[in-house]
Amino acid sequence: MAALALVAAGCGGDGTEAPAATGSSSAPDVVPHPDRLVLHLDQNRILRLGRTITVQVLDDAEGPVTVARAEVSSDRFDPVTWTGEETFEQQLQLELALPPTRCGSGSDADVTLTYRIGGGPWVRSTSTATDLYGSVGQLMVRDCAEHTFDEAARLELGRHEVVGTGRGSRFLLPVGIRATGERPDVAFAGFESTVLFTVAGTPGLFPDVEPLRLEAGATYEEVLEITPSRCDAHALAEDKVGTLFPVHLLAPGLPEDASFHLPIPDEVRGDLRAFFAPHCGI
Repeated sequence: MAALALVAAGCGGDGTEAPAATGSSSAPDVVPHPDRLVLHLDQNRILRLGRTITVQVLDDAEGPVTVARAEVSSDRFDPVTWTGEETFEQQLQLELALPPTRCGSGSDADVTLTYRIGGGPWVRSTSTATDLYGSVGQLMVRDCAEHTFDEAARLELGRHEVVGTGRGSRFLLPVGIRATGERPDVAFAGFESTVLFTVAGTPGLFPDVEPLRLEAGATYEEVLEITPSRCDAHALAEDKVGTLFPVHLLAPGLPEDASFHLPIPDEVRGDLRAFFAPHCGI
């Protein structure tokens, strides 16, 4: 026991051990955020199918920086935290899942980093992470649009099927919308095609459709006829967002082009992608 006590006494205390977030019992000091570390939020195209976003940490000075924790907070979503231990020079991207967001304005967030510069002590500082390209803000608009639409109506997908063969084939997806009557100030404004698939055979395409006010008793029944927008193997192989069909709506407080993604189950997305090759003859 005495030997163990001596070993424990000789560990730590020099500011080099990992902070409390990764195992140490000591809390790092809070310091002003250094100008050399610039923070951004982003959601690149590869991640659009889910809710993964990145916190980018940029360093314009020389020497390594090690990050062990990033606490992200905003009045538009519940706090979320990344933990680990990453050493970098110039640029680091931390991936985390954005919680469901609330309607509002602004898409920047506060980020509290736990880090060390070179061989220095672990410290904590807080700064604003700007939404670099507005992609996180777009995700927030989709959340708000979906929440608003859910208050106004129930959206149901019917059983899909493929009819025809070759270039004459169509992927048919029935969609039903039934207003709840709780939000008569909301209107359904149509669907939209994607870079991979075209929605045809329906009058309900944004922005040309006459908006349907979702008052009590209002219903919308449509069979979406979906075909590939282009027929080359690279289009499917390189696609990341081709099955994300926008559902547009008009509502107070939302942009005129506000939309959310048609809630297609993964199984249906798989069948839609499988339809591509036989339709195109690839």
